[in-house]
Amino acid sequence: MAEIKDIFRAYDIRGNTEEKLTPEVMKKIGKAFGTFIIKKGHKKVVVGHDARNTSIKLKKAFIEGLKSTKVKRIVDLGLEPFGTVLYYGWKRGFETAYITASHLPPMWNGVKFYHSDGVGYLEEENNQIRDIFIEESFEEGDEAKVLKEDIRDEYIEYVVKNVEEGDLDVLIDCGNGVAGLTAPEILDKLGFNVDVLHGKPDGDFPNRESDVNEDSISKMLDKVDEYDIGIAYDGDSDRCFIITNNGKLLRADETAYLVLDKLLEDKNGDVVANVECSRRIEDVAEKHDSNVERVRVGHTYLFKAIKENEALFGVERAGHFAVPQIFPLDDGVAASVLFASKISDFEDIEEELDDMPEYFGDRIPFKCPDSDKFEVVEKVKDKLLKEYEDTSTVDGVRVELENGWVLIRASNTSPKIRITMEAETEKDYKEIKSEFSRKLEETIEEVVGNRDER
Repeated sequence: MAEIKDIFRAYDIRGNTEEKLTPEVMKKIGKAFGTFIIKKGHKKVVVGHDARNTSIKLKKAFIEGLKSTKVKRIVDLGLEPFGTVLYYGWKRGFETAYITASHLPPMWNGVKFYHSDGVGYLEEENNQIRDIFIEESFEEGDEAKVLKEDIRDEYIEYVVKNVEEGDLDVLIDCGNGVAGLTAPEILDKLGFNVDVLHGKPDGDFPNRESDVNEDSISKMLDKVDEYDIGIAYDGDSDRCFIITNNGKLLRADETAYLVLDKLLEDKNGDVVANVECSRRIEDVAEKHDSNVERVRVGHTYLFKAIKENEALFGVERAGHFAVPQIFPLDDGVAASVLFASKISDFEDIEEELDDMPEYFGDRIPFKCPDSDKFEVVEKVKDKLLKEYEDTSTVDGVRVELENGWVLIRASNTSPKIRITMEAETEKDYKEIKSEFSRKLEETIEEVVGNRDER
């Protein structure tokens, strides 16, 4: 049971389907989830899944467990992009369960849970589901009714209605994930000229890995110079990435800077960004007298803050975007369509990028045992709070420096502590990297060494 417990993560459930996440385990997860939501007063659930080869049988097992609880209504949308399933839950007032392992390799799968307002389950909620799973304290009830529905056309029309038309030539790479089921049609309806790479869902991901990086989208990078922009999606399409026609894969903060410069011209509002994001977010917000709210790493916290602050826009370094202009959901397809629409207003995207502030930075991992990593971060935090005045402890510790900033935080999923840093010059970056790497390494040695001596 201890090994199985490891599949429960801070924001979702993920495991290797050949070793841990079997249909039998998924059935128990369905029972635990049903028990949890019944205790919270919810009785309606919508379920969907990505294109992985194991997703159908795991979805069936999950629903089998779910319907044995006191849940009253279950809607099975089948194979759909993540945003489409979230849209159903948001519009109909259902809790959402989506079977996916996002960008992980084909042998992995999982499930993530969202409330009917589009906000994902917090870590403490996922932990409560884990505890019900371990204790097997399930609510038993009459089997719920399971309905099949098709929401795709409604979703497509809703997005089209809420985004302005554009006239760019766009190349999209769906990576044989689920984005190909909606993104090409939406862009076409909005007036874009669209060509598609790897548009057919295929759980083997035969043309590229499910994640998006310069290696995985190499075929797109070879072709994108024939288009105005490129758009790439991960396997379940909750994340999107913009590629310029000279083959530059934009980071999330670069995309956010470009889009916010247009959005904030038309409407003022707050911006939400996680603590790992570039200072560029403050740069563009300050141009338009807007405020930036920094939140913990994790898309759940991003969308929770969007709701609480009624913010205009949100961004996470990993490629999650919140665009409440359409809806407050974690939907890479909807976000990418809005981005294409705004970029369509540019005379030259390269000129826009040239005007963007330049920073030098990186994110560096340091090995540290899971048993020690949080203690190490707490000790580093205490030291830095005494040494520096402008600090944030929203997630780990982030220090604002005159010439840049640095963040030290523990990984939620691996035995690592990461330093993320950014500076105005390369010289400043090297100095920040050297100083704070030394501080962290000394603290790791202090904590781990003391433990070994005990």
